[in-house]
Amino acid sequence: MAHADYNCCAVCASKLSYAGFDASHKETLCGPCVANLARQGVIVGSPGELLQWAKETDASTVAAVLTAAGFKDCYYENEVDESLSPMLAQSKEA
Repeated sequence: MAHADYNCCAVCASKLSYAGFDASHKETLCGPCVANLARQGVIVGSPGELLQWAKETDASTVAAVLTAAGFKDCYYENEVDESLSPMLAQSKEA
């Protein structure tokens, strides 16, 4: 099945569960990503908490942590990518 039919992780964009036409993109975190973020001192349990952390943290730190955690953009429009992808791109330009 296509990625569009699956709920996916807010960090790694991996398929998490089949949802068909009701799929949500980047509205949850998978266990491995929660663990990867925690190893770097970022304790979050939801995409909302991740976005709040990013808002309160300098862009270079956000980019470094997300890159190390395996952040990937999702093909489908979502709030997480809209907020975090520019921070990653800005960090690469610097």
